[in-house]
Amino acid sequence: MNSKIKGRYNSVRVAVAGSLLLLCASGQAMAQGAIRVDCNDRFADELKWKLSDPERPVFGVKARDWSVESVREWQRQAIACINAKANWSEEAMKAPMRQNVNAMAASASTDLFSVRDEAMRKQGREAKVSDQRLSQVTLNGSGNPQEINIFYTDGNRGELRTCSTLKQGIGFAKVESYRQAAAFARMCQQVGVTDPSTVALLERQAAGINALYDAIDAFTNQVGAAAKQPASEAKVRELIAARERVAAQIKSMSLPLNDSYYTKAVYSIEKMQDQLNVQAESPRLSWRPVGLSQATIMAV
Repeated sequence: MNSKIKGRYNSVRVAVAGSLLLLCASGQAMAQGAIRVDCNDRFADELKWKLSDPERPVFGVKARDWSVESVREWQRQAIACINAKANWSEEAMKAPMRQNVNAMAASASTDLFSVRDEAMRKQGREAKVSDQRLSQVTLNGSGNPQEINIFYTDGNRGELRTCSTLKQGIGFAKVESYRQAAAFARMCQQVGVTDPSTVALLERQAAGINALYDAIDAFTNQVGAAAKQPASEAKVRELIAARERVAAQIKSMSLPLNDSYYTKAVYSIEKMQDQLNVQAESPRLSWRPVGLSQATIMAV
């Protein structure tokens, strides 16, 4: 590359880099300068409660945007205001107020933001219910998960579950109820009232419940079609094998073998088996030696 061009290129690169550094420095200065303490205002009031509403502007910055650095800047400006009060006595007013400001600033790493953070978590849970379309979930006044209405596959039967009763499982609930129950369980776990194992089980069941219901539907349709035909041993053996496969799938989901559609299909298979048993017994019962009456046969 031509040395003049190269030199010009290097100069431009240095200038751009310098501009970027200047922009970064300006950005940091703006961020630090966002806090504005008015010395004529009540600048030393309890900061924790000033910050309790995430959307409230506090010294020019929304409470949700306050950080430890914001507290340090507030502390610096508040101390400057105290020191500038010419009509305040050192012992009676300035020293106690400085001590109060420093104590509040020191709590920034412990509980200064606790009320604000809980309010933000509440907002987050409310937003989650809305964003994830959790229409069956109810939150209490504090924004914590309260209960969920579970709907079942047999009709439109509903049943309420709380964070503590969710561990009982929700059985053969509708697919949508499983989706919302898994989300509800995660919310319960976040506030410490549901065990992680309950969350893991519901998430596993929610992931596989649709495939399970497809398998049960296919099984019941197979049995229904067979029930319209004359019973045969081959057909019954085939249905029993299908029953065992579906039963294994149900058990793998940690669910009981009491789904109403499954049990009806199993009962139909048992009726077919009974028909075959009756047919097998009929020739022997209907056979009668020549010359013997029915009464004699019964006596024998």
